[in-house]
This record gives sequence, C-alpha cells and structure tokens, in this order.
Amino acid sequence: PLVDEAVGALRRVLGIYGQATSVWQRLAEASTRLGDRREALRAYRMVLDQAPDQADALLGYASALSDDTPAVLGILDRFLAVHGPRDAVCAWRGELERSRGDIQQAYDFLYATLRDHPDFLQTRVTLASLLVDAGAANEALETLALVVDVPTAPVMMFEILARAFSILGQVDAAVHARMLASAREIEGGGSDDTLVPPPVVASQ
Repeated sequence: PLVDEAVGALRRVLGIYGQATSVWQRLAEASTRLGDRREALRAYRMVLDQAPDQADALLGYASALSDDTPAVLGILDRFLAVHGPRDAVCAWRGELERSRGDIQQAYDFLYATLRDHPDFLQTRVTLASLLVDAGAANEALETLALVVDVPTAPVMMFEILARAFSILGQVDAAVHARMLASAREIEGGGSDDTLVPPPVVASQ
C-alpha cells in the first residue's frame, strides 16, 4: 500500500513537473517494486531520454528488459563504456553471454575483466561457475583461490568449490565446502548469491 501511495504521489508531481528526471527515476523504481514492468520501462525511458548516461537508469532499464538479452547486453556495454568497469555489471554481462550459449565470449570477457580487476569478486565467481560447468575444475579452483577467505564471499562460491572438488574426486574437500556453504547460508552472510545483480550497483 505504501508503494502504491508513493506511485500515486509521484504521478501527481509529474503532472506538474513532467520533465523532472529524479521523479521519473523514483517512479521507475517504485513501479519495479510493484511488478509493473510496463510502467517501469516507460519511466526509465523518460529518464534516459533526458539523461542518456544516467547510471541507475541504465541498469534499471536493463533489469526491466531482462527477457531481451541482446538489448540488455547493449545497455550494459553502454554503461561500461561510460562509467567504467563495475564488478556486478561485469559479472552480469558475462552471465548473460553464457546464458545465451556464447561460452567462449563469456570466458574471454570475464577473464579479461579479472586480468585488469583481480579484486572483482562477483566476476571471479561467475567465471569459476562457467569453468566448472565446462568441466575445468582445476582452473575453477585456481580462479577462486584468491577469494576463499573473503568475508563477503557468496554462498554460491562454496557451492562451486564443492562441485569442482567433486569433479576431481576430492570427496572430503567437497563435503567441507558444502558445510561452509550451509554455514554461510545460516549466518546470512556473504553477498547475494545470484549471478544477475540488481540495478543498484551503480551507486556503489
């Protein structure tokens, strides 16, 4: 109900100040929370018409267009060209490439990103997931070796470790990794374990 009321208030403001970019942005975000994809897309377009490179609007628009992978990739490339590499955005882009079957392109992009930004945790986890799926367990373990002790490591990272150890026949290590994943999940610790980030990363 509060979000509904906020949407109504924002629309009234836009009835008076129709070019208020910040209000359109808030309307887009509120519409997204309500699940009103059509209104969110319309509002994000209004923001981008006035401020084509607005970071949060680009990512919000990409998120709302999630079923149109080529369009989303184009928006993410535009974001990266204007705002530079961001960990979650690079991980998102790599995962999209993989999800549409462009495995080599995904690998090349993620690998190149980590070469220049070795501290990108989500990108590293996304690459390791791709490698495990491809059966390259040793390379996946090498990819994650630098971040296994990071306090914000996501649950998914330990699940990937468990899969890699299982492929290599290292049963005890796989069990231990699964135990760590369960413990991290119970603690509620670590970063979001999805490979597709929400559109709030721009302001980080």
